[in-house]
Amino acid sequence: MCCQRWFSVFRGDGRCGRKPPRPSRIEQGDRPDLFLPANFAHLARLAELGLSGSPVVFARNTMAAAVRRAANVTTGTFVDQLLDPAIRIGTSTPLKPR
Repeated sequence: MCCQRWFSVFRGDGRCGRKPPRPSRIEQGDRPDLFLPANFAHLARLAELGLSGSPVVFARNTMAAAVRRAANVTTGTFVDQLLDPAIRIGTSTPLKPR
């Protein structure tokens, strides 16, 4: 990754920094092929809105993934898709506890 905190690619707009993209970017129309937030609640929100399928935990205490249906990713092809340089990936940091 290009920086320690986050990396995201939304439609060719690769950015790095200390302030991550929020799920609101997806709610407003951005469509990464993969969105890998550290907070499972972000995935649940997108699924509630019908913007992703059901969230699936693929690594404990690390990340969960939401994949666009059109990306045709399965559990059998997930790692290959994740490593494909043509795939756009988005991430976010966890929400701070109240």
